[in-house]
Amino acid sequence: MASRLEEDFCCPVCHDVFRDPVVLSCSHSFCKDCLKSWWTEKQTRECPNCKRRSSKAEPPCNLTLKNLCESFLQERDQRSSEALCSLHSEKLKLFCLDHQQPVCLVCRDSEKHSNHRFRPIDEAARRHKKELEETLEPLKEKLKVCEGVKVKFDQTAEHMKVQAQRTERKIKEQFKKLHQFLEEEEEVRLAALREEEEQKSQMMKKKMEALSREIAALSDTVRATEEENGLTGRCYWEVEWRGRVYISVSYRGISRRGNSRDCLFGGNDQSWSLYCSDGGYSVWHNNRETFISSSSSSSSSGRVAVYVDCPAGTLSFYTVSSDTLIHLHTFNTTFTEPLHPGFRSYSSGSSVSLCPLALSQKNKIK
Repeated sequence: MASRLEEDFCCPVCHDVFRDPVVLSCSHSFCKDCLKSWWTEKQTRECPNCKRRSSKAEPPCNLTLKNLCESFLQERDQRSSEALCSLHSEKLKLFCLDHQQPVCLVCRDSEKHSNHRFRPIDEAARRHKKELEETLEPLKEKLKVCEGVKVKFDQTAEHMKVQAQRTERKIKEQFKKLHQFLEEEEEVRLAALREEEEQKSQMMKKKMEALSREIAALSDTVRATEEENGLTGRCYWEVEWRGRVYISVSYRGISRRGNSRDCLFGGNDQSWSLYCSDGGYSVWHNNRETFISSSSSSSSSGRVAVYVDCPAGTLSFYTVSSDTLIHLHTFNTTFTEPLHPGFRSYSSGSSVSLCPLALSQKNKIK
């Protein structure tokens, strides 16, 4: 209990009972001289225990602790001066060097301590204190070295932290510049893309307008031709095509405006149509498509023949290759009105043109 009490009254720096204790703002207390020496050595006013910086160069005296320490020292001196031998109840005035314990004068003369060496207890106490101090000295030096190493480690850690923060700032600045560059580059490229898109749109618009005018003119020509000449009896003609086109025959009453199937060749019961493309042929009527087998449509010819036999109710399509007709498909029906030829281009670059026929060609189908 006494040992524990003495530890409570010991300075954390010198490990001895407080002398003129002062208290810091963090509530830790130290000997006044010990704290000054510590601050001089460390060159910074911080608490030796918790490392918190002190705002005062002259900390106030811990008067309560000082009074307690003085009382404790007085009581300890009294206990030391009044210490009695447990065997003879005499004062302990000697120290047995052989047994390393304090003894009284009666113990010295007893058989237990015969031929032993003795010293006055005060002298032995001073000697032991000196030995203890000598033992503590290398430990203090080692502690000092360790504290110095710790200071260097703290400085190194702080340097690494500062360096990392500086590097982080540089990285952020570089990426900020990079982001800005990328954003500007994105704006430039998008602007160029929008300009190119606008130019192409204008060009396409002009082409579409020209195509619309051409379609309108062709439609007017076809309509005028249809109005003048309807197909009756037996008729035969040949067409050169390119791209994707519809070659058709229809009644005059087919709808001609809009995009519904009533206006499309083959999309209603008013018309019959042959769809031509590089991928093959198919025929349409009443919005029903019939694909033509690859064996019949394998010719690479871009020329098609159309034969209508109104009395017989047949409409036949052929491919023309080297003056040879290859049958594609025949519609069998009853024609109730005069028929008119019709054409429709399905994509840009597609074209349809009627071919002049020699007399021999007109007589190929009997």
